[in-house]
Amino acid sequence: MSKSRSRVNNLKSELYRIQIKDRPITEFLHHVKAMADELSLIDEPVKQDDLTLFVINGLGPEYASI
Repeated sequence: MSKSRSRVNNLKSELYRIQIKDRPITEFLHHVKAMADELSLIDEPVKQDDLTLFVINGLGPEYASI
């Protein structure tokens, strides 16, 4: 497996598992966007709908009412 394919797999895996935890919302969103941007740079763009789902799924229960 090439180094970039491995990086793609790692980034996608992290996006699927990402959680806000104790981070401020802006830091969480910036981190998600940075990973999506990196995937785009290596010709593996993330669809907007998928990005939205990653963010929603990664938010904690304190954001459930949004």
